[in-house]
Amino acid sequence: MNNVILMGRLAQDPETRFIDTQKGQVAVTNFTIAVSRHFKKASGEKGEETSFIQCEAWDSGAETIQKYFSKGNPILLEGVLKQDRWEQQDGTKRSQIKVRVSSFEFLPRNTNYTENSNGETVSTNTDTPTSTTTPTTQESESDDTDIPF
Repeated sequence: MNNVILMGRLAQDPETRFIDTQKGQVAVTNFTIAVSRHFKKASGEKGEETSFIQCEAWDSGAETIQKYFSKGNPILLEGVLKQDRWEQQDGTKRSQIKVRVSSFEFLPRNTNYTENSNGETVSTNTDTPTSTTTPTTQESESDDTDIPF
């Protein structure tokens, strides 16, 4: 099974190119996301490790990521691992593993995503509430006959 789900932030602005195919031009967007892992060291202190993961999206997904995402934006994506292999001019064989994105979701920009001590992802909203409604100080009396069940 080859399935990857990642949540992170774009480490740089996405780059899009168009490839000519028999069906016309197809968009391919490459971008890197930073994914952090939080853990507890043997000494008991907290540690953090950040990995930078190369990703590529195709077709309409590629165009959407190019249009709406930029460096620092959070993203939740799903895809498969893909290994690119090539030979350099000097004959050195190279390879790179990246995520071929099959779906993604927009995440709120004003939220910090971290892992708790159980390894679960939690979010913390960093915005102050912008609600302009004021709480009512009077309690209304309710009539039980108005309840629909």
